[in-house]
Amino acid sequence: MNTQTILGKGQPGAIVHTIRNNCTEVGVKCCPNHKESKKSKEQSKWERRAESKALTRTVMARLNNYLEDQERIDPINKAEYKRWRKRYNHSFFCCHYVEQHGDGIVTDKFCRQRWCSVCSRIRAANSIKGYGNTLEELPDLYFVTLTIRNVSGDALRQSMDGMQAVWRKVYRKLRDEGYKPKGYKKMEVTYNPVKKTYHPHYHLVISGQIAALRLQSLWMDYYGVDAGQGGQYVTKVTDERKHGSIIELMKYCHKVLEQGKVHPAALHTIHKALLNRRTFGAFGIKKLQDINVEPEEVEISQVNWLPKQTTIYIWNQWERTWVNSKGDSFVKWNNPRTEKTIQHNETTAHYEQSG
Repeated sequence: MNTQTILGKGQPGAIVHTIRNNCTEVGVKCCPNHKESKKSKEQSKWERRAESKALTRTVMARLNNYLEDQERIDPINKAEYKRWRKRYNHSFFCCHYVEQHGDGIVTDKFCRQRWCSVCSRIRAANSIKGYGNTLEELPDLYFVTLTIRNVSGDALRQSMDGMQAVWRKVYRKLRDEGYKPKGYKKMEVTYNPVKKTYHPHYHLVISGQIAALRLQSLWMDYYGVDAGQGGQYVTKVTDERKHGSIIELMKYCHKVLEQGKVHPAALHTIHKALLNRRTFGAFGIKKLQDINVEPEEVEISQVNWLPKQTTIYIWNQWERTWVNSKGDSFVKWNNPRTEKTIQHNETTAHYEQSG
């Protein structure tokens, strides 16, 4: 298995395990057949990070605009809205500076929030490093989806509490019946902008067809008609799709966009329901030692695509990258689809703020 050198805080030159595609951050281009371009892995990582940063800034601006409006409409809860604006501002300025010292770089602090696309990518990549190889080695792997019916925003957090309680009962029941379930699960929430409802559900991979089917059966026993038979899936994960399925499972717990649009009120509802809630977790397996899933507050790494120099790059949303005092860009990325999405939602945010 290949390894990769990553300079971490307090661990210069530390060697960490990586998986087959050697990705340091999970992006939409990751797949079982993913191939690196001629660019260095580090440069490609930073290009993906810049793309995520640009999108996160746009989403956080929309959320802050929404909360400013709510403060005026509902002054009684002004203190709560201010607390949330502080959280979103923290993500707005996540990884705001990049300092270059020779051929080394030091990033500004990461916000570590699950709604931040930058930190979500890092968290997903670390999860894959910690659990990916172990999961791929499990025999007879199945992808399972466990759902309940869509709920209103007011009922979302309570519904998720109930789902987590049922999961614990189902898992305990499986073990009591002699199964030894091994796998990885995540709770995800999607939003239906037409019906304005929310769909909390579990995605998981589990070893063994019998265990997978029994898990689905127990879930249906607890929820009955409220589960919705059509939403429960048990699918065999072939060897060819195993790697890609694991990456997809660990990518995010909710989408920041629905059909290319930011829905700030719905996003804020989801964030409140997810606050202080564990949404990812392995069962029956252990992660590799010395792999911290959460992003470090500060990241130290190397740059090999720029000349050695001492300079500071500051995020420029108009340029969609970090720029130093000379006007030099740290990296450049090109994804027309993401750029179109950002432009559309930036325009919408400006209209809302000035209207």
